Amino acid sequence: MATEEPPSPDNQSLGCRLAESDYWRDRYIQEHEHSSETERLSPETMATYGQKIQLFLDWWTQHDPEHALTQALAQAYQVWLIAEWKEHRRFTKRSYGLCLSGIRRWGTFLVAQRVLAANPFRTIRGPERADSHASGFLTRPDADHLLATFDRTHLIEHRDYVICRLMLTHGARETELCQATVGDVDGAGNDVQLSLNSKGKKKREAVQLTPAVITDIRAYLAHRHALGELVTPTSPLLAPVRTFDPPRNAHMGSHEMRRRIKLALARATLTTRHLTGVSLRHTAAIQAFLDKTPFDEVQAMMRHTDKKTTKIFEARAKGIRRRQARRARTPTRAPHQTRRRGDPALQDGEDAPGLFS
Repeated sequence: MATEEPPSPDNQSLGCRLAESDYWRDRYIQEHEHSSETERLSPETMATYGQKIQLFLDWWTQHDPEHALTQALAQAYQVWLIAEWKEHRRFTKRSYGLCLSGIRRWGTFLVAQRVLAANPFRTIRGPERADSHASGFLTRPDADHLLATFDRTHLIEHRDYVICRLMLTHGARETELCQATVGDVDGAGNDVQLSLNSKGKKKREAVQLTPAVITDIRAYLAHRHALGELVTPTSPLLAPVRTFDPPRNAHMGSHEMRRRIKLALARATLTTRHLTGVSLRHTAAIQAFLDKTPFDEVQAMMRHTDKKTTKIFEARAKGIRRRQARRARTPTRAPHQTRRRGDPALQDGEDAPGLFS
């Protein structure tokens, strides 16, 4: 049962003990609920992290209850997790990674609260980086079809259209777009950049916008202005509400943005499986490689720190080109032989220019 009072200063000076852990777990969840909209995780993600923290506390109770929360304890927990994953098949690789992510965030919170001097979970490595992505991606016809489903005479639809355009064309992340303001769009004419607060980086990064996307953003902002909003440089670039009060500058939350993208993908009734919001970002990288864009330019557009991440998309594009070459050498398939559901690489028109290119 969680304690109602914080641990005494004497106990805190010794680090986090098992008797105090319930309090600090509950405190972490409560503090997160009051965090800013742009920093707040979705309820589903937070519930998962809460479960993973509880799993660690249960293990701590059973295996070494007298030991304080130290790096040695964290390493012993990792050994147990790996055994449960690889030997007893209790966890999948993804679940193992989530276990570490959850307690690593909790450790960061404990350091911020000055309960611990250092995060004991910080140096524990998660599973090896995947060499592919499970989510699907959109071909050009799919992307054009998705964008054509938005009714831009309605402001919310207009906003969602701009969100998808920025993700499909420039590989923008949901979290980056949630934090962007009108003032982050800087420049004149067709020389306009959008400054984004990239994932895991303190320095903002500028993305050169294409003329078509610039036109779309200006049309959306003009739409908001026409409906009576006082659009200022500090206003959110992607407004979360339809009616505006001048003092209100609330940003759109990532959970809401993800929900809107999911609705748009469902409405488009695309046949490719595993399409999510991140699929739109992945599409930007894959289509750039299919257009034979140089590797360094794709890495810069996607704002990848590690080249290994960019190489995942390069490899996927190469695989698509190989399948296209085989199709070109193979006789036309019989009418009864249909395309395998969920394989966008077998769709025609990938290299044809479209709305989002």
